[in-house]
Amino acid sequence: MMEDFDFRVVVLTVPNSTRLAKGIPSYPSCLPSYEVYEGVTPKTVKPPMPSWFVGNRFLTEEGRKGTWCCMVSKLNLLKDHYEKYPDKDLLFLEDDVRFIDNFDTYFTNFMKLVPDDWDIIWIGGAHRTGTHREVVPGVLKCAFMVDTECVLFNHKIIPELIEALEANMRDKETAGPSDGVIGTLSSKRNGYSPLTPFACQEAGFSYIRGHNRERDFKTRFVYLNTKGRHARSSQRLLEFYK
Repeated sequence: MMEDFDFRVVVLTVPNSTRLAKGIPSYPSCLPSYEVYEGVTPKTVKPPMPSWFVGNRFLTEEGRKGTWCCMVSKLNLLKDHYEKYPDKDLLFLEDDVRFIDNFDTYFTNFMKLVPDDWDIIWIGGAHRTGTHREVVPGVLKCAFMVDTECVLFNHKIIPELIEALEANMRDKETAGPSDGVIGTLSSKRNGYSPLTPFACQEAGFSYIRGHNRERDFKTRFVYLNTKGRHARSSQRLLEFYK
């Protein structure tokens, strides 16, 4: 079981962003200090977005460019991390991440439960489709996840993540957003999460969609569609980790 938080923490941001001017609000004391990594913009991205890239059918042209830049930025960050720290796990954060109250307690107790065979741990994120099994009390084996505002990557899975993102960027038929690529790989490996997210995205301007999100995602909770279980409120689920 994991109890020693000896991973590297890196926050992905964009050039000239003011989000981190005062640091991440209420950054948890149980986490190592974070480093900041600047991603690319439509003007600086290499390779540039190919004309055939759609991302998903809901995106505007600006959204397509933002999605491509997000994918390239994550790929560059992962490559940089693996080159410098091939044996160190990585906690990836987006610069609009926000942590729930009492994160230190919930996260510390959750990590004591996580099986040793973990590849990816979704501390934030959303369970989108599929059946999420509770492999041990308090820990879900994820089906398909999205939203990567707070994700822990085992160093052993990072080369496979890099390969999957690169393959996605070359695939004219199925190329999609980076969180879908990560979510798909997670579903095929040992991706785990708590019963309800411990982190969320703050409401505000989205670099991906090119407009403001009117709400944050603090109200998200996991629908436990395993046999004999029903959805419970997020607050009730958090009681498990006190």
